[in-house]
Amino acid sequence: ARCGPPPSGQDVVIRRTDSPAEMTTKMNTAAAGSSIFIEPGTRVRTTAAIKPKDGTTIWATLNSGVTWDGEGKGTAIIQINNRLRKTTVNQRGVRIYGIHFMNFSFTGAYDAVITASTNIFTDPFNPLVDPLYGFNPPSPWSIDCNVFTFIETPGSQSAAVVVGSGQKVRGNLFENSTARSIWGTENGLEITSNVFVDIQGTRPLVNGQHGAIRLFFAKNVTITNNRFTNIGGTAIWFDTNSENNYVAYNSFANVGYACIMFEIGGGGSKVEHNKCVGYGLKRKGVAGAVDTTIGGFFLSTSGGDDYTGVGITLQGNFVVRTAEQALLPIAVNRLGFLEMDQSLTRNTRFSSTFVEGGGYGPWGTPLFGRIADANGSASPGTAKYHSDNNRWYGNVAINTSRNGVAMRASDTSATTYQTTQWQLNQLHGGFVFGQGGVRGAKVVPSLTPQQLIDFNINTIQGVTINNEMGLDNAAFSATAQQTGSTVTIVIGSTTLEGQILYEILAQPCGGSYGDLVMVGAINGTGSSHSVEVPGCDCMEFVVRATYGGMIGAYVLLSNIPNIPVR
Repeated sequence: ARCGPPPSGQDVVIRRTDSPAEMTTKMNTAAAGSSIFIEPGTRVRTTAAIKPKDGTTIWATLNSGVTWDGEGKGTAIIQINNRLRKTTVNQRGVRIYGIHFMNFSFTGAYDAVITASTNIFTDPFNPLVDPLYGFNPPSPWSIDCNVFTFIETPGSQSAAVVVGSGQKVRGNLFENSTARSIWGTENGLEITSNVFVDIQGTRPLVNGQHGAIRLFFAKNVTITNNRFTNIGGTAIWFDTNSENNYVAYNSFANVGYACIMFEIGGGGSKVEHNKCVGYGLKRKGVAGAVDTTIGGFFLSTSGGDDYTGVGITLQGNFVVRTAEQALLPIAVNRLGFLEMDQSLTRNTRFSSTFVEGGGYGPWGTPLFGRIADANGSASPGTAKYHSDNNRWYGNVAINTSRNGVAMRASDTSATTYQTTQWQLNQLHGGFVFGQGGVRGAKVVPSLTPQQLIDFNINTIQGVTINNEMGLDNAAFSATAQQTGSTVTIVIGSTTLEGQILYEILAQPCGGSYGDLVMVGAINGTGSSHSVEVPGCDCMEFVVRATYGGMIGAYVLLSNIPNIPVR
């Protein structure tokens, strides 16, 4: 249900008895708008890349035993016509549904099973298109309810899917692969309700090229309701110039690096209601200092910038240092929630990336994917980024030794300490402000209660909007009762304190949790404080605790009994 309605058309049928050449010809010659159905039990093999025409659907009935066998090859099996980025056109997109892709082996950093982006990285800059979309004009592909297994690469660089602007990746299973699952550059993208298991765990990682999801220059991206388990690298990584994104309702277990990381970007983004249990399990730390090289939730020179002037808001999230993690010699000092500014290094360290027009740019300069900021500028480079103006509200850190902020090789224009805001968090261990993460550096000091007040950190007293029980959605209880054409929402018991307002958000059953709509609010417990929501159809609800606009614990509900809400 979370990957859209199943297709139904069968304009072209791929049969079990078709040869690889016949399968390839049928798919590549199908007319625009065709529905290509793969017969149950078919093992698809092809003799060339499939380049479906616009509006095509390639699909199989779910759980019908259809596999697409890459036979150990290292070339994209389904790909868009890369020349589309030279013009803007109205497109219907392509949909891939219900297929098990397996047994691919790549050697190139940008190879993938499905290449749904419109860019190739040797293209020249296009001044008409790129300032709006980067190198990926909208091409509304949907990758729905598929399985990707045994996607291999010598390091961690290739991927199952390369995405572009205006696309959806919904309800897929990515499993048992050394390659990244999803990567690309894009303006507008939905990654929802996918499962990622055993990704990048069996081979060494290529520094800077790992991540179950790795997005560059990403604007207006929604990543919601996904599950990550046993991830060797970073689970969700927003790299260079990624702005105004929404990351929520995701769960993580046993992650090698960070659960969620923003690197030199992030302005205007919101990260809420995510649960990170076990992080930093593979990242090699630095001895001799509190480790500020990675965290469970990690803002690396990310926050307010020229895009909006507003940083990243992180609220109602959970991070847990597990028993396995505590046994590691360096990860014990790794921060759960970490904001780290390294803007001096980012502004002055030059890379070998050639910038069109001549010369070389600062570290992280985008050679491709330039997307205009809020002011319409598409200038390359990262020289103006800092970890400034970030907001940490209602988060909970369990069994961590420290959480906090570090300015490490910061530019004089950085205002990280002055502008960071931390309120109503429940954080195990010390809170740190200081240098760290470099060999020989002294241990970051934990702030005293008086210093916390002086820095205006967690100064609101007598209010609790989240706690450890929220990890199991048990900080408070709520019910959704259908009576006739009305759903009544009631808050039962609560472990929270203060003048809490409980927001109620709703979506149709099977939604992505990315388009929730506010339908009411409750300011107390018991039936006298209920909210009635009209409707007879199946609905899912998020009820969450707020105070002064800051958000903490939440519970998930449905008006239909026994309907799973995740």
